[in-house]
Amino acid sequence: MNNLATNSNNNKIYLDQDTQDIILALFRQEGGYSEFIKFSAIDQLGNYTDLFWARTSTLAEKIKDFYVYADCNYYISANTYKTPFDRTHDNLFCFHNIVIDIDIHDNPDEGELVRAERIISNYLQSISFPLPNVIHWTGRGIQLWFTHWRTTPKCEFLRQKVARFICLLIQEQLDINNSPAKVDFSSSLNPVGIFRLFNSYNSKVGSVSQCDFIHDNQARLEDLLDILDPLAKDYYTKKKIERIQKEKQQQNNENNNNKKVVNIAPTTAYNNLNKKRMEFIVSSIKSENRAIGDEMRNCRLFLYYNAAKQVYGAEAKNKTYKINKLFKEPLSMNEINTIIKSIDGYNYLTIHNERFFEIGDFESKSWKTRQQKRNKQKKSKEERNKKIIELHKLGYKQKDIANLLHIDRTTIYRILKNP
Repeated sequence: MNNLATNSNNNKIYLDQDTQDIILALFRQEGGYSEFIKFSAIDQLGNYTDLFWARTSTLAEKIKDFYVYADCNYYISANTYKTPFDRTHDNLFCFHNIVIDIDIHDNPDEGELVRAERIISNYLQSISFPLPNVIHWTGRGIQLWFTHWRTTPKCEFLRQKVARFICLLIQEQLDINNSPAKVDFSSSLNPVGIFRLFNSYNSKVGSVSQCDFIHDNQARLEDLLDILDPLAKDYYTKKKIERIQKEKQQQNNENNNNKKVVNIAPTTAYNNLNKKRMEFIVSSIKSENRAIGDEMRNCRLFLYYNAAKQVYGAEAKNKTYKINKLFKEPLSMNEINTIIKSIDGYNYLTIHNERFFEIGDFESKSWKTRQQKRNKQKKSKEERNKKIIELHKLGYKQKDIANLLHIDRTTIYRILKNP
């Protein structure tokens, strides 16, 4: 896959046509705008050098005459700049590419890199996400170049959100498959970062990098986010559950001095609360009619099984399997069993009402907690007291206020005495 061509007349190495085509596909000239791409290098002594800035309008001519030396490291920016002076955030002109940088720092193995690329490609295809336009094998890692429609810095929040979601979901898949490859979040999320030039020398491994040009299609960031958003919600849901479990484990370890956790059997009142929660979860799943990927399946089955176990004991598992079928896209048996196993490790978890509503992300708030009722009553009294004081200032007598608001005159007297 080495696409470098050597000019024997002057020992300079020119980029061949395939490499030029990759660069032109990633930085397309559109609308006649004047924007610049940065090319730089690090020599044998480790000295950083700015080589040149190339206008997108004359990029084809510029890279045609561009030559490199075999013992230097060369880099290219992923996005474009307003002026050919500073590679800074304020000088950014447009976002063109998202580059996911993946490395194996300890004993990089080519077989593991190939396996990591297959894991990622299979996952992206499984979620109907576009494959990267370019896969750059740098020698100790891979860089995935996703080119998208030109986007101004005003929409940086959208670009960064898409990039972060891709990083999170790819790293999760690598971890699940026990791959030693790690996503470099800092590099991948840096909009003014520079990346190794395609098919160029890497002094750290002593070899030339290699490139696979997969396709030249461009995606809209909004379309990418539509695919990633529900998957990211599931990701954060699982992390939230893991955090709750970890906090509970730490609390149990501290309170019980590493002794076996012993739960006191729930009282009748608490059993009634758990039944109420189970009914509420079922009702919410049926009534909210959420889209696939946004059903909060992990969180809600977590809450349901935790409540059911305290009421029904061993029968809770079958009840949870049954409730899972209410989702448009039910969880797999393995995923449910993972939730069940996580709760069984503590016998059950004590979850307060406020945390219950937070974890489940329920749309309906028809089931009010006691604290919510107290807050509502308190607010109602404050509004009543304010109305009494306002009417009194307007000249109304206590008798008239009592008739208007249907309140005892003694109450009005007490409020006016201590406003």
